[in-house]
Amino acid sequence: MKIFPYTKEPYDNGLKMMLDNIKQHIETLNDDKQLLITGDPGSGKSSLGLQIQDYYQGELASIRFWGFTRGSYAEALYQAAHAPKPRFCCFDEANVSKRDSLSQFNKDLITLFMSVRGANIFHIWNNPSVDILDKQFIRERIHAIILVRGKWNDRPRHYYYFKVENILKILEKYKKIDIKVLGKVRKKYAAYRGWFRNYNGKLLPEYMKHKENRIMEVIDQFREKYANDTAELPTRAEAARKLGCSMDSIKRHAARLTAKGLLEEGKHYIMTAVGKQKFTEAGLELMKGNMNIYRRPNPKSLYGHGKNRKVRL
Repeated sequence: MKIFPYTKEPYDNGLKMMLDNIKQHIETLNDDKQLLITGDPGSGKSSLGLQIQDYYQGELASIRFWGFTRGSYAEALYQAAHAPKPRFCCFDEANVSKRDSLSQFNKDLITLFMSVRGANIFHIWNNPSVDILDKQFIRERIHAIILVRGKWNDRPRHYYYFKVENILKILEKYKKIDIKVLGKVRKKYAAYRGWFRNYNGKLLPEYMKHKENRIMEVIDQFREKYANDTAELPTRAEAARKLGCSMDSIKRHAARLTAKGLLEEGKHYIMTAVGKQKFTEAGLELMKGNMNIYRRPNPKSLYGHGKNRKVRL
């Protein structure tokens, strides 16, 4: 295995030679090429992808050719197909894995790459998992797999470059391709070990903006899905046990507070799809604070007899 020495450049000479060969191949044969970058989260897959795009496209490089979700990737691919040459497209954190291998998106994606060959696009998947790839797809569509290693920031990070013929040998021997297997056999089957520094070029500000927007989008989607989840909220019976009263008391107090406009749906209680009323912590606290005001008189607090008995106020 060849090891490239460090220089003052952003990345090693092997990466430049590989990208020059890919560009010549695409221009000469009117073909597409696909490179898969894999590695642990935080290992620098995206940083290496930005270095590659910056060198490969030069002034034409833009983050509009990056997809961060299925929808944005479909748009990025469309933009890349209609852009001037050299064309580039990256699916960042693609996560095309065996876990989702039966999803319609994955089926359509694999079909797309097996069918489209003349768009003259250099594709990159920054994929934390590679175990979906079968022998036919690797042989026909994958140019190479790069395994990124290391999470340090004070020196260049390493990557291992695997050619197709050796990827197929690994698949034949180990019956799968994943990060663990590639890490185990990297010294034997990798064509070379290269290096790259963290990307600090012109694409970084726009990339970070898209990444931050993606993070907030994921948080918003999680909130929309689970913020109003009623599975763990107490029903009337469970609320009665918590407050030490009967279900009739809960029903009566809830009706009284609702009529007064104090008990609000969404804030104090949720109505389920089957019509059950479930109470939030705020709702329980509201009823608990108002129960003593409306509690029926206790017989021990009464004095007098028969029609003349009075309630002690």
